[in-house]
Amino acid sequence: MRRPSPYWATCSHACTESGNELLCALYGVRLCAPDYVIEVAEELGRSVPHVGLGKDEFERANQTFVQAQTAFLEAARHDLDYNPKWWQPWKKWKGRTFHARRDRAT
Repeated sequence: MRRPSPYWATCSHACTESGNELLCALYGVRLCAPDYVIEVAEELGRSVPHVGLGKDEFERANQTFVQAQTAFLEAARHDLDYNPKWWQPWKKWKGRTFHARRDRAT
């Protein structure tokens, strides 16, 4: 099992109720999702806009959050059909194609 990212370890003590729910959701993802879903879930958590930002900064941070949210949903949807067994090499190929397509888009 992967270790929690440093971001989550350092902010967990300062979270609000909604932040705690986000941490619980991330730990649920970490428990049962493959690495690529965990990566985009952690990126989604890092992109949550903070309340203390100015209007323009908040708008930019919110755009980043929406993009990270879309990437997470795409990865999670892909994962719903991705559970490769050793006798299913096409599913592993499908995961590699997902990564390649995502990397080309960024």
